[in-house]
Amino acid sequence: MFPYYPLRLLKSLQLLVWASVLLALTFIFSIFSISVTNVLSISFLRIPFALFGWIFGPIWGFIFGFLSDTIDWLTKGYVWFWMFALQKPLFAFLAGIVKGIYLVRKNASNYKVDFWVLQTLLVTFFVVSVTLLLLYLTNNEFQQIGTKNFQTADLSVNVVVLQIITLVSFVIFFLVTEGFLGFVYVKKRNKEQALLTIYSLVLMVLMSVVVSILLGTIAAIEFITFINNGRPSNNFVLYGVYFFLLPRVLVQALLLPIYVALFYPLIGIVENNLKNYLLLFTLSWKS
Repeated sequence: MFPYYPLRLLKSLQLLVWASVLLALTFIFSIFSISVTNVLSISFLRIPFALFGWIFGPIWGFIFGFLSDTIDWLTKGYVWFWMFALQKPLFAFLAGIVKGIYLVRKNASNYKVDFWVLQTLLVTFFVVSVTLLLLYLTNNEFQQIGTKNFQTADLSVNVVVLQIITLVSFVIFFLVTEGFLGFVYVKKRNKEQALLTIYSLVLMVLMSVVVSILLGTIAAIEFITFINNGRPSNNFVLYGVYFFLLPRVLVQALLLPIYVALFYPLIGIVENNLKNYLLLFTLSWKS
């Protein structure tokens, strides 16, 4: 829960410096985000939140994410919605959980067990997430409410085409992930580096699937329903969840390699810096 205990965030200058740097990075990254739709943007905002959760654990990570989102809302003045507000804390919380598992497993004699267990978990997570999304809000009652309250627009988009593209995108996303894991399994000879790479990839995949694709899609639909006084958008009525899901899948499939490429070296820098600081702290305390 607290990876660098006995160091304490509020009593350690080094940890406070890291926290301040990461907080500043969240605001810098938020400036350079690119809007794809009114409820979807491309950014690397998850990286500083992932680093914070990795360094300080899930509890402090969740608090940091909540405070950062609150400050961002107060300074920018956009419409606050609780599902969107959960995303940043969840980035940091997931990072803290994955870091805890990594710490438990990094001294294991064989990382092949981790590889196959994580493979199983990823496959299960993909299947469950996709199933939940495809079943979400597809009942006739919801669509009847939408049809009654909206004049449906003729956007000339075939739902079957959306379904096929979404399915293909998920398959590509999954194959890219599996291919990268397979590369790590075959090429990485150093056990600790292999484990760090595997868990870094797992963290980025979990962030993409849990927060961006699963929660993000549901949040987008619920947000539009919220600002329309409980009425679903006409796009959802016409095309279902695919209209909101497909762009997210495509964006995450394209950005996943970049997320891993950014996160992995930064984790190495953080680990080395804080390990040295913890060693100096321990030696000074003993002396």
